[in-house]
Amino acid sequence: MITQKFIDARRLLNLLIIMLLSSSAQASVDDSPDALTYFPIHPDIVTNFVKEKSSRFGFLNIQVQLSFKNKYLTLIELHQPIIEDVLVMHFSSLTEAEIKSIEGREQIRLDVLKMLQDTLKEETQESILEDILFTKYMWQ
Repeated sequence: MITQKFIDARRLLNLLIIMLLSSSAQASVDDSPDALTYFPIHPDIVTNFVKEKSSRFGFLNIQVQLSFKNKYLTLIELHQPIIEDVLVMHFSSLTEAEIKSIEGREQIRLDVLKMLQDTLKEETQESILEDILFTKYMWQ
C-alpha cells in the first residue's frame, strides 16, 4: 500500500530532478563571443534537378545549419539573403548522381562550405563561417 508520505517524497524527488536537469542545461549554454553557435536557414532550400534517365525533374529539399562564433550572428543575419542565393544557385546546378550518392553529398557540403566562406569573406572581410550541417536532405 502506498502511503501519502511516499507519494509526497516521490513528487519532491521528481521536482528536484527536473530542477537539476534544467539548471544544468542552462549552465551549459555559452554566450561568450567566441563560443560556437548554430543558425538554421529558414525556410528549407527547395529546388529541382534534371533526372539523368528521364525527361522529368527531381526534387531536392535541404535544411542547412550554419556554425559560427556568437560574435558574428548579426553579420550572418544581415547577409542571409546572399547565403540563401548561393545555396539555391549551387543546389539547382547539381546532377542526380551527385545528389544521390553519399560521397557526393559530403562533397556538396564541402563545396557549399567553401563557397559560403568565400562569399562571406568578400562581403565582410572576415572569416565568419566555421562549418555547415545538412540537418535534412531529401530527394525524390
